[in-house]
Amino acid sequence: QILEHKNKMLKNHLRNDNQETAAMKPANLKKRKERAKEHNLKVASEEKQERLERSENKQPQDSQS
Repeated sequence: QILEHKNKMLKNHLRNDNQETAAMKPANLKKRKERAKEHNLKVASEEKQERLERSENKQPQDSQS
């Protein structure tokens, strides 16, 4: 029963997504793609910064005493 319910919910969710996509104008789609690209760049940049900070923390620093 639980599985049937989950499948039903999933189908409804997919149907709603398809309706939204069909209703979307190309301009909106382009904006969404641009926002997604900006978001991905931001996340990649943050990850790179974190790696850099971690590598700096691993190196022995003479200046700290």
